[in-house]
Amino acid sequence: MLKNIFKKRNRKSEEFNENVHSQSELNLEKPKEMDRYEYAYILAVELEKNINKILKEEGKITYGFKQTTEALNQTNHKIHDIEKHIYNLSNDTETIIHGIEKSIETSQSRISDSRRIVNESANQMNEVFSVFDNLVDVFNSVEEKYKEINQFANAITDIASQTNLLSLNASIEAARAGESGKGFAVVAGEIKSLSDTTERSAADIIRLLGDMSQILDSVRSHSNQGKEIVQNAADTMNKSTSSFDSITQAEQEVNHQIEKVKTSQSKSINSIAENISSIVALSKEETENLEELIYNVESKSESYLYILNHINQIKELKDKK
Repeated sequence: MLKNIFKKRNRKSEEFNENVHSQSELNLEKPKEMDRYEYAYILAVELEKNINKILKEEGKITYGFKQTTEALNQTNHKIHDIEKHIYNLSNDTETIIHGIEKSIETSQSRISDSRRIVNESANQMNEVFSVFDNLVDVFNSVEEKYKEINQFANAITDIASQTNLLSLNASIEAARAGESGKGFAVVAGEIKSLSDTTERSAADIIRLLGDMSQILDSVRSHSNQGKEIVQNAADTMNKSTSSFDSITQAEQEVNHQIEKVKTSQSKSINSIAENISSIVALSKEETENLEELIYNVESKSESYLYILNHINQIKELKDKK
């Protein structure tokens, strides 16, 4: 781009020089009656005017080149600043990504520990659930035994009632026997006493079994509630384990995406750095070309000054005539 600008400027300068040359050819035809000193003087004056125009044009070109060189230098400084900011951004981003990866790694470790604890708790809950389940079976067995004992107690009560009835009959028969039945009457009384005691004991057993039945019903109810609570807790822990698995999968996906971003950013930054380096190299080359052109223009200006000095010497010849 800069080379095209320089070509345009040089083309413009060449056109200017051609115009000056053509004007000199058109305006400076030597009259026949003019002597060579006057003609040389006129040529020197026209040449001085044209050289001054050239110097003025070259001065503008030199100024433009210097302005362009200064702009290129400022651009180079800005590019270096951008390159520095990109480098700092890359380091900051890498630090942030490293911190995120570290946090994810720590989180995964904690989740693994929590999942292990939850699994252990779930296993323990399953064991407790089995204990409650077995306890319900035990209560059912106890209830069956209770029913059997209750049947035995009722049988004892029936036997006591029958024994009491037999004792009553024996007492009646002893009374009929008179003196000879006194001993039998005593035995009948003892049997009645034993029967009454047995009947009261059977009644106490039945009452205690009734209380025991209420206790067993209460224990069974609480056992079923405990079993349900343990089952719900086990289900919740299983859901928690599934949630931990989902979180772990999500973190793995995030980690994968971070790696993709990290790789993509690294490629982008490297590409930007390479492009900036190319721009800096090209800018440096263009700056060197500008400096060389400025040097050539300034050298040409010095040559023009020498020519002007010679022209002044030619003009002095007319004055010395």
